[in-house]
Amino acid sequence: MKLSEIKTVLRTAIGRGNSYDDALTVQIKLAVQEIEGRRDWQYARKSKATTLAENESVVTAPTNMRNLRQIRLAMTTDAGGTEWLTVKRKREEDVVVTGASGMPSCYWLEGEDRLVFDTVADKDYLLRIMYFEWTDVADNDNFTCTLFKRGANLLIGTVLMKMGSLIRNSEVANVYIANVQMAESALVEWDDSLTYDGRDLEAS
Repeated sequence: MKLSEIKTVLRTAIGRGNSYDDALTVQIKLAVQEIEGRRDWQYARKSKATTLAENESVVTAPTNMRNLRQIRLAMTTDAGGTEWLTVKRKREEDVVVTGASGMPSCYWLEGEDRLVFDTVADKDYLLRIMYFEWTDVADNDNFTCTLFKRGANLLIGTVLMKMGSLIRNSEVANVYIANVQMAESALVEWDDSLTYDGRDLEAS
């Protein structure tokens, strides 16, 4: 479904015409965050390549990153191949920063968008960041996403539960609200069926 189609269903259930269109957009975005915050959905699992540049110790985290899983660093083997090494994550207070130059061995997340490494890179290092992302709902009626396509009934029901006091067409609204648990179970079942076959190391 598209954003416009989800809004149409919500308007029908609420029964107040276009009066609450601005509120609908806000509530849809909040419901998406609520649903995606309940677990690490496999459909939201991403992998991004970036470079820790020579003489640098910081890279910018991916946009809309919700949960950082792992950072791997590419090393060239003696045979000329590539070996991916896991860079350990630590708390900032547990890291002794010496300012030395070399290959990073650990990192921490500073704020929401800075990945800080324990050493200054002695050369360019290719990194692969694995993470789960938030869905960024655009204010565009044609916008769609995996949750809109696979979990529309769950999303609609969640929004209606939050807007209960405004609902006039309760007959329609209650059908979606009553099926929230079933809709979420169906989404979880589909999400659990997704497999990745080592695609963490492929370009997203």
